[in-house]
Amino acid sequence: MNEAFNYRDFMQNIIEKIKKETDIETISQGSKRQGQEYPFFSYDFINPHVGIHITDNTEHELFEMVIEFDAHVTDVAKSMNDISGITGATQLANQLYKLFNSHDFYIWALANGFVVIETEDINETTNLLSAQVERSAGFQVKLRTIDNFVDNKDYIQK
Repeated sequence: MNEAFNYRDFMQNIIEKIKKETDIETISQGSKRQGQEYPFFSYDFINPHVGIHITDNTEHELFEMVIEFDAHVTDVAKSMNDISGITGATQLANQLYKLFNSHDFYIWALANGFVVIETEDINETTNLLSAQVERSAGFQVKLRTIDNFVDNKDYIQK
């Protein structure tokens, strides 16, 4: 069998689209954030592979994934124009939420081999340990895509 689904390339494409549309960086939730400029978005795979049992087992598999996107802002405004606190985090999460639900994103996603199935409500996601430094709000999105692969095994033909 050739390579498995490439999550890194898949997410890189989405990250570039988010940057183009919002001018805000997106990083993996698990990556080091030292020196990360605020505001920024983060993502984390809640469930990277939800089988929907539509596959031919030799060439492709249709599956879904659930990803959480969070908007991060500083807790304290440094100027009058700063987006800060939970209202700022909610505002940015709402901007990203609307991007995922826009017709433009739908067309772009189709051209890039996936569709948005569902977006959950926006919730405050501020971590108690980081509440003195930053605030965050986010939502989960369910995407459906296809894993194209070729099963190179020889099978006995009847």
